[in-house]
Amino acid sequence: MTEGGNLQQQMQILNMQKQQLSAQQKEFDNALEELKNAKGLVYKSAGNLLIEVSKDDAKKELEDKKETISKRIETLELQEKRLKSKVEDAKKDN
Repeated sequence: MTEGGNLQQQMQILNMQKQQLSAQQKEFDNALEELKNAKGLVYKSAGNLLIEVSKDDAKKELEDKKETISKRIETLELQEKRLKSKVEDAKKDN
């Protein structure tokens, strides 16, 4: 495979990862919105079990996970920017 083809493949992989993370981020946004409206007990999934947790703990955990995903997306975007630069350089060399 040529270097350009390899770079294109890496770009596709990065885009897929970014899409997956964006979907997860949206799920966390939806869960946080539902949590705002929640009345009564709150449960979280732990394997095959549902465990009761405080609303504040559930909110903090979701926000932490969302922040982690945001940072991963930022990292992927940086990698994507670098790859685009390499792709442009490879085109210039050909």
